[in-house]
Amino acid sequence: MTDDVLMRISATAAFSYAEEDIGVEEYENSHIDAKDTLYRGYSEADTDKEFIDKLYSEKSAENPDIKAPVENEFFTFSSGSQSALSVYQKGKFHLINPEQTLNGWIKPKNRLQAYAMWLLKNKDIPLKILIGSAGTGKTFLSLAEGLNDTIGQKKYGAYYDRVLISRPVYGYEEIGFLPGDIDEKLNSSINLNYLDSLEAILRHGGKEERDQVKMQIEDLFETGVIEVCALSFIRGRSLINSYLICDEAQNANSALIRDVITRAGSGTSVVLAGDPRQIDVNLDPHNNGLEYAASRMKGSPLCGIIRFPAESSVRSPLAKEASERM
Repeated sequence: MTDDVLMRISATAAFSYAEEDIGVEEYENSHIDAKDTLYRGYSEADTDKEFIDKLYSEKSAENPDIKAPVENEFFTFSSGSQSALSVYQKGKFHLINPEQTLNGWIKPKNRLQAYAMWLLKNKDIPLKILIGSAGTGKTFLSLAEGLNDTIGQKKYGAYYDRVLISRPVYGYEEIGFLPGDIDEKLNSSINLNYLDSLEAILRHGGKEERDQVKMQIEDLFETGVIEVCALSFIRGRSLINSYLICDEAQNANSALIRDVITRAGSGTSVVLAGDPRQIDVNLDPHNNGLEYAASRMKGSPLCGIIRFPAESSVRSPLAKEASERM
């Protein structure tokens, strides 16, 4: 049994010449059903004006017309020209403010980003899973929230001690051209995934000088406010008061993602982000760690999931068009 697609193909070809019937299978406990990938984490529903009015006035309300909602599932309710964003928790629908901001200036560009910002801010939901194509804001919003609750909360005290950034890295052949030892190679490889977003966030929409922001980024790494976390060596660690972002999580297998989530200690939030259509290792859309975590944690009060469709890309018209067509 193996989750390695190429190994299964090779083994099937080799065993075809064997006298005995030798089967080749995936690990059953890491394989998810295709229907599990259909859960988006949000729904739309028509309702009456009275319900929406109550939701706005009381900030929460029950709606018995909605059958079997999932804990932490987001809902957009509509009644004529009226609408309301909400999240289902503990038997009620709770209003979400579509005008919320991060770092005082980052605003949601669509309702899915409003859902994501609410989820990322919520400390009672320590596991946040963001699935979707490039340009939907997964990494940018995750990093903005992490910084907002570390360096951005000096007046009231930081909630997190540090922001840990990571992504799965299998083997060193892909980063062999980078200078330095193994740790330096890993740091350079992982940092490249985040530097553009870091610069955009800290420039406050272009208001800050680029050279000053680069110095600030260097200081954040040197002082340990932002730390590179090598996932391959995460087993055995206990992460306290940390904000861990695992980008490109579709390239991790189920065992590694389980290790990442179970490292979360008191006061720690874990963000898993990625696109199952962009798998670079020998996994597939039904056994990668990102989809595995979403399938197993769906419905948990400690987990929220948002699956961004390709058309929700906000990076540029070209990025959106490529996400839909390619």
